[in-house]
Amino acid sequence: MAADESRLHAGDAVANLESGPQVRFRHLVLGHSPGYGRETRETGAVAQLGERFVRIEEVGGSNPPSSTSFSCSNSNRSPHSGVIFAWHTGKSTTGNTEAAMPTIRPNRVKDKLADGQSVLAIQGLVTSDMIDQIGPTEADAVWIEGEHGAIDFEEIGDQSRACDLWGKTSIVRVNSHDYGLIYRTLDRGAQGIVAPHVNTREQAESIVHSAKFGPIGRRGMYASRQGFGVADYPKIANDYTLVIVLIEDIEAVHNLDEILAVDHIDCFFVAPNDLAQSMGHVGEVGHPEVQATIAETVSRISAAGMTAFLALFVL
Repeated sequence: MAADESRLHAGDAVANLESGPQVRFRHLVLGHSPGYGRETRETGAVAQLGERFVRIEEVGGSNPPSSTSFSCSNSNRSPHSGVIFAWHTGKSTTGNTEAAMPTIRPNRVKDKLADGQSVLAIQGLVTSDMIDQIGPTEADAVWIEGEHGAIDFEEIGDQSRACDLWGKTSIVRVNSHDYGLIYRTLDRGAQGIVAPHVNTREQAESIVHSAKFGPIGRRGMYASRQGFGVADYPKIANDYTLVIVLIEDIEAVHNLDEILAVDHIDCFFVAPNDLAQSMGHVGEVGHPEVQATIAETVSRISAAGMTAFLALFVL
């Protein structure tokens, strides 16, 4: 297998790579916690870390779930250790490590949903450091609270970047259906958005149009942090952008069939608290009428072949 044709993922053995000092690791991500890798050893390889190139002096470890560790050094910093989470290789035909075009990051939630698997997202992490702390867990996504929380656009970049480092999908709940708000959130690096109070088909269609590039939608044409350096990003980004709508008003339940008919929505989140309020049962999520409505709504979503999203707990 030619190195410039290989695409490796977290957990692949480093021994699969071509050896020698001209092996180039692209999208090398460093961390400090176990979870990926297989036992192997590869020395003398040159790794690109940002704009710097470092030589991998030692690689070792054990089978998952233990870590694959390594030490790197260059002229600017002393050796340090970490964990290889993902890489993409290329082989230089000259004596230099040449630049390589990055590829779009996978969206873990979309991939698992496509395989018919359940997904776990964690809410309540308000800093990138907190996201790092849950990095080794099995959570698939981080729910970044932009409707009720204090997050701003700068923090979306930092928090979604922390999600990227750990291979978790970053999902931002926005506070309105505003066109610019939705696509700017995605531009800042979020891999998915959650839109609140989606009560009609027209509202659902508007959200899709804001989150997707043409020909599906009309998202503002910009590379996005997820697309920097990715060739033809606007042509492929739609397949990697997660769209979730909140079914949290009784009006949405009444219009559910029409909302479910809108294409390119990945999940329909039945939100119990607002739904109870809209039914006249403020703060009474456990009311029998509310519980019956939730169960019926989830059943209708599933019967339509769509994915229902439910809150199990909130930190």
